[in-house]
Amino acid sequence: MIDTRCFENGHIKNEAFTMLEHGKLEVADRLSLAAHLASCNVCSENYTTFLLKGSLMDIPVGLNELIISKTIGSLNKEKSIKASIIQLFKLTAAAVLAVSLYSTGVFNTFYYASDKLSNNIALTDRFLQINNNSFEERLNEGLTDFSEKINKFNGVESYEKK
Repeated sequence: MIDTRCFENGHIKNEAFTMLEHGKLEVADRLSLAAHLASCNVCSENYTTFLLKGSLMDIPVGLNELIISKTIGSLNKEKSIKASIIQLFKLTAAAVLAVSLYSTGVFNTFYYASDKLSNNIALTDRFLQINNNSFEERLNEGLTDFSEKINKFNGVESYEKK
């Protein structure tokens, strides 16, 4: 049991704190000190002061850097989570917009317009093909006629008439 040397005026002395710290007290004595510390604010403050005066362990080398790196890592993780959530909202908005446009028939308008455009292109190609042949024939006739007139003007008969 703790003897009277550990108490003074009903409060725990620093010697008892030292004995507690070095493990020189038995279980019953530690429980008795714990009960007293729980009920006495003065002794609790004294024990806290005792612990803060140097009996606490020193901070291990590299612990500060480890804490900072973990904190920065968690901040980066939070930023990436926020960015992912923002991307998810953007994708959701795009999907809602696409479904809304589809349900209103906007895409059908584009389909019919493209179908009409392809029909117009086919008609234009056919027209150009027909007219191109006749243009080529007319050009050929015109050049032949022109060369005949020049030959007549110069007094030369055409090769075909010979």
